Amino acid sequence: MAIRDEGYRAPVLWLLIPFGAGTLIQAPTLREHSTIWIAACALAAAGAIFAAGRVPGRAGLLLWSVFTVVAAMILGGLRVAPSLELPERWRALPPREVTLEVELIRVFPANAQKPVASALARITTAGPLVSDLAGARVHLSQVALPDGAEPLRSQSLRVSGVIESVYLDATTLGLTKPRMSSASFRDYLLSNAVFFRLTRCRVDAMVDAGTPWQRWNAALGERFSEILRTGLPKRNDAAGAYLAMFLGRKDAMSDEQQLHYLQTGAMHLFAISGLHIAVIAGCMHALLRLLRMPPLVRAIVGILALTAFVEATGGTPSARRALVMVGLVWLGASLRRPANPIASIATAAFAVLLIDPLALRNLSFQFSYSVVAMLLLYAAPLTNRWLARWHPWAHLPDNEWRWWHRRIFFSGRGIIIISCTSWSAALISTPLTVAYFGIATPGAVIANLVLVPVSLYSIVSGFASILCGLCGLSWLSVVFNNAGAMILALMNSFASAAASLPGMHFAGRFSEPWIAPALVAATLALCLAGYGRRWARVPGGFLLPPALLIPTLVLLVTRPAPPENSAGMKSAYELAMERLQRAEPGAEKPLTPEQKERLAEIHRVYQGKIAEREIFLQQRLAEVQARGELEEAGKIRVQLASERTRLEEERDAEKERVRRA
Repeated sequence: MAIRDEGYRAPVLWLLIPFGAGTLIQAPTLREHSTIWIAACALAAAGAIFAAGRVPGRAGLLLWSVFTVVAAMILGGLRVAPSLELPERWRALPPREVTLEVELIRVFPANAQKPVASALARITTAGPLVSDLAGARVHLSQVALPDGAEPLRSQSLRVSGVIESVYLDATTLGLTKPRMSSASFRDYLLSNAVFFRLTRCRVDAMVDAGTPWQRWNAALGERFSEILRTGLPKRNDAAGAYLAMFLGRKDAMSDEQQLHYLQTGAMHLFAISGLHIAVIAGCMHALLRLLRMPPLVRAIVGILALTAFVEATGGTPSARRALVMVGLVWLGASLRRPANPIASIATAAFAVLLIDPLALRNLSFQFSYSVVAMLLLYAAPLTNRWLARWHPWAHLPDNEWRWWHRRIFFSGRGIIIISCTSWSAALISTPLTVAYFGIATPGAVIANLVLVPVSLYSIVSGFASILCGLCGLSWLSVVFNNAGAMILALMNSFASAAASLPGMHFAGRFSEPWIAPALVAATLALCLAGYGRRWARVPGGFLLPPALLIPTLVLLVTRPAPPENSAGMKSAYELAMERLQRAEPGAEKPLTPEQKERLAEIHRVYQGKIAEREIFLQQRLAEVQARGELEEAGKIRVQLASERTRLEEERDAEKERVRRA
């Protein structure tokens, strides 16, 4: 049986593509003359309706197409324009102390490198002198709640700190084009229209504890994490990778693990996406069938359970996209309706962009939807062509096959499916990987042939562990957790060995930031055209996408210059300083002897301050632990990390002022 790749139709693409293009438009006129543009959008929509109902033939179709595209593009630009509204005076204002009320929209959990959580937030209320900041997005350098609890999305906090711009220079404002060739966090902020950063951040009070839905999701996520950790050592690479595999918490992985999976092109396995949702949906479907539920009830219960899982793991764009697709397919199958995966993914993407027009600038959105579109438009038809040609022992009737005939036949089918899927995903993801991470992974296709099938068993183990843990069978959770960790240990060893092979990966970058998105858009357009013509009627057929991508990558991807210090690799500090120098002209100017002396003095002073606070708080921590006050001990640990981070930020700010003097 082949993978279905019938000529699905998706009329919503007439809205999705121009609307997405409109969200990338950063024209000040859309903000300054919004009323005029709203009227133009309404007129274009009315023209489309008139052409569809009153103009017959090809002329009507052409007019409808033009008016629809124009209306959708203007709507996309208008939808994103408010997110890019920046007060004029903040172009060159220096940092200043402020007190704000903010609503958290994304939380970056604490990890080994940063012991205090940080967050992206929307400013809801600002003081009288900075009232024009209301509605802007801001990055909070640290979010340590007074009670020591973890911050949650949708919480409202009153915070104090020093607000500063994150512009690359004073001319970028709302017209900034994110530099995709750099993976710095500042570029991430700019690409998500976060133009301000609150350093030395202190949480003064909690205004609102967040919605009950978000609190329930956070509690469920912590419960999942607790179950998956049962019976596993706290500090173990395999245990951390197991947690990342099932819950998408890549912060539980070591830097070395993340590097190895990135170099083998398998980092996508640790993002909650279609693979995870499909496997978990299959497990739920099998479980609900055992409970003898009717098909419709089974679909509704399964979709609700999947929704809880997706939101408990953070509700990433890739997870929500997969949820919509799987939910529509599952519900359609229960109602005996034909599934349409291309229409499903287009509807999911359009819904996401309507809710958050900045999502298209997000790396997760780009990877998720481009890869899935490539799988549907290119991988499925290519797989069917190869499956049709895979017929060993065609002269031998099926009923005369022996066990080894069947084993070879089905193993070959599995290899064809995984190979075509990995090849297609690698084609479309390579430009984005080079652009964002500065690395190309030619060996990803081979590595994924091994890692993808093995990872399925780890996901199934995680599902079984969660199910047993929720049912109170902790001893069974221990069994499944150790099985999953053992699988991840094997995957870690394979990824480490594969990453060291010559030709598996190499560093590279594009000379211009627009090359990667243009290449991805051109490839998807080519695949859409090929799919529409069933590929057989396209000159070159399935060779066209690689014929476009591979020569372009060979010609336009340049390898960075070798390091001057050939004795060994540069440290993380040296690499960070190089990025700083590239981003800020003039940062490489040599320091004067007076500046060096002043920097050393600042370092000594703040080292003393940090040591003083740590000694004081460590003494308090020992006292409360001796009294058995665990809650108070947790608060002191948070204060200890917060104080250290605050003093380090003050030290770095002082040093930066000296360097720029």
